[in-house]
Amino acid sequence: MKMFGGLLVPFARIVVCTILVSAENADGEPPLGAAAPGTLLTVDAIWNALGDTQKDFSWYTKRATLSGVYASTVLFWLGDDSPGHQATWDFLDRRIEDVMQFEKFKAAVNDNAFAKAVMAGPMTILSRFRAPVVPKDMPGSFRNFRF
Repeated sequence: MKMFGGLLVPFARIVVCTILVSAENADGEPPLGAAAPGTLLTVDAIWNALGDTQKDFSWYTKRATLSGVYASTVLFWLGDDSPGHQATWDFLDRRIEDVMQFEKFKAAVNDNAFAKAVMAGPMTILSRFRAPVVPKDMPGSFRNFRF
């Protein structure tokens, strides 16, 4: 992966995504939900930079989980005036602990024979979901953008 000033290039692309989704409407206000595409592109870039190769339903669940943690942490950070943003770091630690509690719950369900039997049907349906495939030559794709 290319490095740029000590930062991974995908994270530098986040800046471009944020700028592009901040367009204003006729009233001079950002459109409702304008940050959503930027958040989705950001968490996808993070997972890709971490080497995520999953193409099954977990592709969606990983990004949904990280989106919640990322968006709530950014919103908390915007109002944080603590020294060194320590309150934000504490908030992030609590969100990560929440995610880990949910992962422990999922592991307990997977170890339970009854729960596993009950979830067999829904899991069969969910197993048919696959990560989206974006053509590499798609015009305007951020995947083709180079600094």
